Amino acid sequence: MTERVFQKKTIFGPSEIFIDERTKMIANPAFQKKIPLIETGCEKMTEYISELEQKGYREVIK
Repeated sequence: MTERVFQKKTIFGPSEIFIDERTKMIANPAFQKKIPLIETGCEKMTEYISELEQKGYREVIK
């Protein structure tokens, strides 16, 4: 499994972030684009996932 999904409920509705560990790309369907991990300011995927969890995102199984 290379894709992981994180969700958070916001006042605008559910927010989802998709992470592809193989290509190190992060996708947010709300903004309709993918960005490389390096553009987030994090060097490692675990660092970025930790930041998501601090912001209230939880990993979901799809």
